[in-house]
Amino acid sequence: FRQVAGEMELSYSQNYDYGPSYVSAVCPTSSNPPDSIFYTDPEISSMIVAIKAANGGKNVTCAAGGTTMNSAQTWAVAAPLRGSDPLNGPFWCVDSAGNNKIVHADTGGVFNALALNLVSVAEAAPVVPRPNLGGGLSPAVCP
Repeated sequence: FRQVAGEMELSYSQNYDYGPSYVSAVCPTSSNPPDSIFYTDPEISSMIVAIKAANGGKNVTCAAGGTTMNSAQTWAVAAPLRGSDPLNGPFWCVDSAGNNKIVHADTGGVFNALALNLVSVAEAAPVVPRPNLGGGLSPAVCP
């Protein structure tokens, strides 16, 4: 994880951002979404693949956030600890704010949004408990 942090900062120093924003989700393993730093930067992508392999094949969660969808100023990456539940954790998380810590799944946001009718069941269906790292038009950070 420290290597991911180092590579992300190196990319920022060269590009002045972390690429397009990416709302907290499983790290991309293809060019969908296009231009995501988590896939397009070969060093970062290979580190995410290595983290997934090291934790028994469990998905890694990524997020990048900023004030526009085209230019992320923050990032976060989390993966379930080896031997933990891949959806409920606990997870190890690092981010651009310098956090390097254990975090837990965020189940409240989806269920609260459903209860308040803020999202439909169809919209919430792809969301599963994982740490909510933010991203998109909000900062990406370890919770």
